[in-house]
Amino acid sequence: MLQRLWRWLKRYFQRLFGNQQTRPLREHRKIEPAKRLTDAEYESLFFELLAEVELGSTKGEVKAFLDGKRINKTHLVEWLRSFGERLVDSPNDELASRMVRLGELGIGEVSDVAYEIGRRLEEIGRNRTGAEDEEREAEVEEITLDELLIRLEQDANLVQQVAQQLGIETTDPQVIIEALINQFNAADDSTTSEGEFWFYQGVAQHKSGNFAGAMASYDKAIQLKPDYHEADTVGEFPKQLN
Repeated sequence: MLQRLWRWLKRYFQRLFGNQQTRPLREHRKIEPAKRLTDAEYESLFFELLAEVELGSTKGEVKAFLDGKRINKTHLVEWLRSFGERLVDSPNDELASRMVRLGELGIGEVSDVAYEIGRRLEEIGRNRTGAEDEEREAEVEEITLDELLIRLEQDANLVQQVAQQLGIETTDPQVIIEALINQFNAADDSTTSEGEFWFYQGVAQHKSGNFAGAMASYDKAIQLKPDYHEADTVGEFPKQLN
């Protein structure tokens, strides 16, 4: 008797409240299908995602952020791969670093692709920096002191620029060369370098026809460096001075 009464009450309440409960549940489960965004919308969303990473959000927080956008993640990954190809032409170190950090969170395929792109951009950036450094080194022209002296004698603007760098006021190339030697010697007390300077200056003077000045420069080179055989064995000058 009690069992039949309980079954009747149960069916009664199901009929009474069943329709009212079913409708809200159906509405709660109704989810609009994810739509494909434009490239600009995906880019905006992705940078929001990277901002969450930069703020130090946890794996769960970043995943919740992405899930909350209710987008088709397959479409997002497709866009991200295309976006990565465009970044190759203009790699950005900061963007690459953030993408790697997103990848390290491990929130799915979006993370995997972001990590792959970030590492690739970092490698491109390192290679490009190395190439640029080599180009800058190649652009640095190595000249001897006698060549510098000749250029200073021929270029008043160069004289002014070098004098300003040295912090001296002069238009005399010889004074500038001496100042360069003094600064070098202050950093590295080497009589050999100064001896080489006088030797190369002697070569320059010889080429310009100043044989007496060249001999004097050679004498200074020998005084500074007695074993400087290049200066000690020059035999052209006495013949040309006679």
